[in-house]
Amino acid sequence: MRSIKSFVAALLLVLVGFTVVAAPAYADHQVCVPIAPGVVQCHVVHDPPPTGGGGHSGGGGCTVQDNGMTIPCNGPDGSFWSAACGSYAFVLNPQPPLSDPVWKGHTTGVILGCIPLAGGGMIWVAKSPVAAPPALVLAQQAAAMLRLPTLGAASNAGSGVGATTYVGIPTWLWLQGAWASVTSPPAAVAGESATATASPTSVSWSMGDGHSTTCSGPGAPYESADPSNPPCGYTYRIDSSKQPQAGPSENDRYFTVVATVTWSLTWTCTGAACDQNGGTLPDMTMPAPAVRWRVFQIETVVTGGH
Repeated sequence: MRSIKSFVAALLLVLVGFTVVAAPAYADHQVCVPIAPGVVQCHVVHDPPPTGGGGHSGGGGCTVQDNGMTIPCNGPDGSFWSAACGSYAFVLNPQPPLSDPVWKGHTTGVILGCIPLAGGGMIWVAKSPVAAPPALVLAQQAAAMLRLPTLGAASNAGSGVGATTYVGIPTWLWLQGAWASVTSPPAAVAGESATATASPTSVSWSMGDGHSTTCSGPGAPYESADPSNPPCGYTYRIDSSKQPQAGPSENDRYFTVVATVTWSLTWTCTGAACDQNGGTLPDMTMPAPAVRWRVFQIETVVTGGH
């Protein structure tokens, strides 16, 4: 807003001594009135006046000419000349609630902010002078606001520096944390609002030994009643004894394990300006913090002379 106001103030100062012309429509002409020493304010006068709501006049053809230099009447940050305001204007975002008296009982159209907002206030017009962006663009903005949770990798190997599992025995894998969909805040402009929803669909486990496994869900904590059938699991074929020593003990040799969750994205758009009601976006991934597991080879001890 500050940049728009600065632009308007600068342009009004420049207008002193300039010739102002506007694209002809309804015999349009501009009227400029001094409002302070060296400052004038201009507005468009229609003869005869148009019927219905406002909107910007001239379609960008309104210009200020001085020594061959052309200054457009459209301002930065989406501002434009509005005949309804008699000044520069912008589409308010967010829009006031429909209960606001500025809507005058209407449920369609948009509310413009006239510049300066304090002097010109807000007005209703039947149609926005600014084209609504494609719903997909808003959906992508909404997806950028998603805050995916970081889930924790766990197993029956335990946790911390003593986490240990064994070659040839299924290692149970699961994620700690909420396995649930996440919805973004809305990305909205006048007439449309989009939200994105991310849903966890699978987990890829990189097991540190050069192999990986993918599970369709978060897995489940170890169940001693059926240890050989984890909902999500992995069986090591080699131990971690060839890994670099990462501690004072000879046994401080680990495989580094990373679980990465894939999230599928869908989006929806609501509002009269939506050109699509919804769709899908490319998947997102979020890794869990890496964990380290020692993998030992079970030694067979023969006794009794056999």
